[in-house]
Amino acid sequence: MTVRLASGELATQILADPRFAASPYGARHARLGERLGLDFSAILFTLDHVPLAMNGEDHARQRADVARFLAESRGAVDQVIPVLAERAAAVLGQPGTHDLIGRLILPMVHDLIGAIVGLPLDLAADSLTSRIFSQNIGIAQRRRLQAELTDLRGRFEAAFPQDDDLRLGTRLAMIVLGRDALIGTLGQSLVHFLREAQGQPLSSVDMAVPPSHTGVPYIDRQATCPMHLGGMDIAAEDTLRCDLASLNGGTRAERLRFFGAGMHLCLGRALTLDLFGALAAALKALPVRAEVLAYELRDDDVFHFPARFEVRISNG
Repeated sequence: MTVRLASGELATQILADPRFAASPYGARHARLGERLGLDFSAILFTLDHVPLAMNGEDHARQRADVARFLAESRGAVDQVIPVLAERAAAVLGQPGTHDLIGRLILPMVHDLIGAIVGLPLDLAADSLTSRIFSQNIGIAQRRRLQAELTDLRGRFEAAFPQDDDLRLGTRLAMIVLGRDALIGTLGQSLVHFLREAQGQPLSSVDMAVPPSHTGVPYIDRQATCPMHLGGMDIAAEDTLRCDLASLNGGTRAERLRFFGAGMHLCLGRALTLDLFGALAAALKALPVRAEVLAYELRDDDVFHFPARFEVRISNG
């Protein structure tokens, strides 16, 4: 398999180009499970309902249900976003040393997604749900991923017995697509904001909306036919790695491309922008100063996910 890198505007052009298809995440898991004699049924069910991993009519049908579902949950989301922003400001407005992953980012993301899917998320900090896209996790982790998704599916089936497979898959997709991506985007953007402040009061610096950095550094797309694009001769089945991280710190228009384009435009874009807008407004009211003591990313081939994020807050 040939992998080509596409950056900047070309990356989002490819994401919207119908000559490219989603990477075959499901087929890879199916082959691996068959070869090793392992049950990956929950993984395969989930991937059959995650729009990012789907093509054609199946993709259009699932995407339409995701759009309906997000519209139905919008009232709950609108109620919880101001609460989450106020809680974040309470943490960053309190002098002392804070673990922002445990005290701010994880609770914020879990509560937001819980409001969307209709159940408390109740996932461990090291949940593997979003790593369904990884090619690097081992067999033990894939077994654990299967167990996590089986448990989530069972919880949804018990809580929402009226759901058909389409809606059940949508609820699972909200977690898979939203959790690690939003945790990474919050971590990357928040650490950039705090470092940009450089000891100034947080009230003197504007946190970027759309977010300044993405937690999803790339998205892979597979060519369905030969073509010449971006100065490259591309063969059928070549993989184009769309480098979203190349847009970090860019203009507003460039950063809006974090959310993709065309048929694969992220349906959660509006609520993400609302969350960052509320967070930026809440932080703008804080006269405190912040020092980043530690920031590290975990070893992850899919997301820029913070493994450690510690800050010291002092009065202005």
